[in-house]
Amino acid sequence: MEKRLGLGLDALLGSRKTGTQTIKLSQIEPANWQPRKNFDEEGIKELSESIKIHGVIQPILVQKDGDKYKIIAGERRWQASKMANLESIPSIVVNYHKSEALEVSMIENLQRRDLNPIEKAEGFAFLIDNLNLSQEELAKRLGLSRAFITNTLRLRKLPDSIKEKIITGKISPGHAKALLKHEDAEGIAEKIVEKKLSVREVEKLSSKKEDSKAPKSLKSEVLRFEEMISEALKTKCIINLDKTTGSINLKFESLEQLEKIISDICF
Repeated sequence: MEKRLGLGLDALLGSRKTGTQTIKLSQIEPANWQPRKNFDEEGIKELSESIKIHGVIQPILVQKDGDKYKIIAGERRWQASKMANLESIPSIVVNYHKSEALEVSMIENLQRRDLNPIEKAEGFAFLIDNLNLSQEELAKRLGLSRAFITNTLRLRKLPDSIKEKIITGKISPGHAKALLKHEDAEGIAEKIVEKKLSVREVEKLSSKKEDSKAPKSLKSEVLRFEEMISEALKTKCIINLDKTTGSINLKFESLEQLEKIISDICF
């Protein structure tokens, strides 16, 4: 996947990139459409200490926006450089439309596995809407499977409280996928955190819930059939069910009533 993404990023950069420039940190700011919204503060501190010793080894990608530069890729390096009290940072200036800039940012972050599942979901949705792509086309552009795109986009349907747990790593993407099947997804999410449930355990909860619904629905239908038969034959009807078989019991109090029941059934 990384090789395909790498080729995609080079193709997107193409002739639109300039040579490396040194730009003041005060002139640079994050773009509000960036897919990545959450950063590991401890990781930024560690990177800051490294930058103090070795400097910024890889330039960030920026785009000119008035008298400022918007970050396309490298916000973590920018934050760490500010923490290290640097005045400037090596940058590559590129010229993109907003949707193209997000595509480059998405690919760059996917290569580094920096995006959490919710950020990926929102980023995928933005690309689909703004580039007018199908899920299949987006999968090819990013070098990912169609199933991965589809399953990630489904996470957007989850309640905000669950999304927050995904972002903070309290529940995994696998848990989140299983929660999509639950009506009480928020309640189950709390149990996942409290009891440290595995994905398989959450899936079993879903299966049990579906199983419990089936007999209830079937029982309702059986009662309806019993009433219909009882009304038609003017006698009490009891339907007994096993897993795959069953029986119908009809009550009669005399031979005359039995003959009438048989007559009604057969004729």
